[in-house]
Amino acid sequence: MDTYPALTISLLSQLTNRELQSNYLNHLDRTAEVASLLTHITDPDLALRIVNLALEVDLNLGASLTSSLAPELQKIVVDGIERLEIPTRLKINLWRETKSNAALPYLQEIFIFNHQFPNTYEGHQEIDSAIATIIHIDRDLAVYLLIEELNHPQRYDRAAEMIVDLAPVEAIEVLGDLLRSGDLRNCNTEGNSIEALAKIGTEASISELREVLYTCKHRWSDSEWIQGLGYIADPVMVEHLIDLFYETDRPRSEVIAALEHIGGEKVFDWLHQSIYWVSADDEFDSPFDKIVQALFRLDGDRTLTAIEGAIHSYDPVVRRRAAMALVVWDVPIVDRNLSILLSVIDDPDLDVQIKITCGIREIIYLSTSIYNPINITPQLIDRAILAIQPIIKYINDLDPENRDRVIGQLSEREAYQWQIIEENKEPDDLPTLLTLLDDPDVEIRVSAVVSLIELGSVAVFPIVLKLASNPELVATLIWELKQCHQLGTSEEILNEFYHDREVTMKFLETAESSLIEAIANNVGHLCPNIFRLSEIGSDRAIPTLQKIIKSDAFAYYDEPEDATRSLATIGTDAAKMAILEILTDCPNLGRSVFNIFSDDGRLGLMPQLWSAHRQTYVECALDAISKIQEKEGLYNPDFSDRSHPLFEPPRRRLRDILLGNTTSEI
Repeated sequence: MDTYPALTISLLSQLTNRELQSNYLNHLDRTAEVASLLTHITDPDLALRIVNLALEVDLNLGASLTSSLAPELQKIVVDGIERLEIPTRLKINLWRETKSNAALPYLQEIFIFNHQFPNTYEGHQEIDSAIATIIHIDRDLAVYLLIEELNHPQRYDRAAEMIVDLAPVEAIEVLGDLLRSGDLRNCNTEGNSIEALAKIGTEASISELREVLYTCKHRWSDSEWIQGLGYIADPVMVEHLIDLFYETDRPRSEVIAALEHIGGEKVFDWLHQSIYWVSADDEFDSPFDKIVQALFRLDGDRTLTAIEGAIHSYDPVVRRRAAMALVVWDVPIVDRNLSILLSVIDDPDLDVQIKITCGIREIIYLSTSIYNPINITPQLIDRAILAIQPIIKYINDLDPENRDRVIGQLSEREAYQWQIIEENKEPDDLPTLLTLLDDPDVEIRVSAVVSLIELGSVAVFPIVLKLASNPELVATLIWELKQCHQLGTSEEILNEFYHDREVTMKFLETAESSLIEAIANNVGHLCPNIFRLSEIGSDRAIPTLQKIIKSDAFAYYDEPEDATRSLATIGTDAAKMAILEILTDCPNLGRSVFNIFSDDGRLGLMPQLWSAHRQTYVECALDAISKIQEKEGLYNPDFSDRSHPLFEPPRRRLRDILLGNTTSEI
């Protein structure tokens, strides 16, 4: 970056507006210097000149510098922001930057106005933004307004959440009185109030919650009452909660959560004993799963030790439950889980053996998953694959009646793992999987590719590639290679196998053409094909993806957003230009566009993002702009000597962009 002399009051008189903007105001690392200078300027016209020039460079910059002005000058800028024809939420954001009391009347007006339309999304967003800004300027006023908000049913939950963070002492009395009054007739609202009081976490808030719990018990639902018992964390209530668990009409999930919150030796012992008898049906949030998850959160190492002891029990039911507990969803799975299962693979009870085998197979599957992988030692995985082969062979050799009886006792999740086993997805069955690459069903072909890669041997990749003449297989293979083995671009991956760039490029071109044709003719599954095209696509794919984005047929589906992300994955300059067009043609996809450019944007892109303030997702646009500015060290391309030929628009003043070519002045 070019360096210029330190900015002084005497130097200001020698600088033209353009020099001041380009050499000083436009540089992020000089913002503090300018702000410091403003505090020493006594000439109001000169101070306003600097702020007005800063507003032309970047609205947020100008607003933040306003905080360094005298109060009477702050009001001039604040009033000027009100006259700008920009979205209300952008105005609120600018007033927050000014930190000026002069903005409070405007913010209160927005607050009052939107309470007339409390059910609109935009109204809720503007109220939240206004309150958050008032908090920065006048805490006491914000507390007063939040207390008022608690009287509006549509705003209660959000107000309770904000007042607990802002003013916990005041919140204890207000929330306690509201709970006692019975005015919170909505069940969810009462439950959220209990949670809000507990969140404060002080002795005073827990004492208030305890008093409310016993005073108003007759008026609350079982769920709220049990939830409250957990929050007050009173060990005396453990026995009562355990009794509630045995009553079948009580909500068991809330009882488990309450016991976990209380914790302690008695709770741990009861939860551990419960996993060997409580219902373990196929529901995702069955009591069994919830109890095991609670145990691991309380003390993971102790839980593993207890289960390891139980898995050697004389009782086959206990051993079976212990095997199940080691692979419950959302439980940390480490080498020790797999080692415990492997240590009892030869269990004398066939039913237990099958449970253990399914658990081992699930851990093998999770260790190779690209979506939620677990970290297991590769040598242990190899040992596990070999260990389950005998039991698989034994079951498959049973007569049909006994085999169906054994498999029929599996849970839904275990049955799924057994189905994977039966589909010959183990290393010894490589020829079967290779045969599936020619199956007429495209999804079966894709599943075969994924299964081959899950085997973990890079040696199978050239075999797959030679046989996978269909583009969807190639695209899937490339993506799996990138995720599992951190290889490079599509071209680099294919060159690794073909060792001939010409062959590689021809192969990619053929695969891309086939996918474009399939998407255009709506052949196969559209979303997966869009995803696959992003892996091997080039600029030739852009018109097809644009057509999906703009099509009314997909207005309420995921395909337009998937196509937008695919353009980002393609990542060429032409693809980025196509993404920019979305801001104008499909503003409902603005959030996705802003997120894309917040990670990968150029300074010359920002006029289009500024212009998008007039549409939707103001906060997303501001975030994207801020990240680009931080990366570049500059606020505005119009005041930079750097060249940005791809995105460089005709030079227009920022104010003109924001106001749609009007001439409003601050």
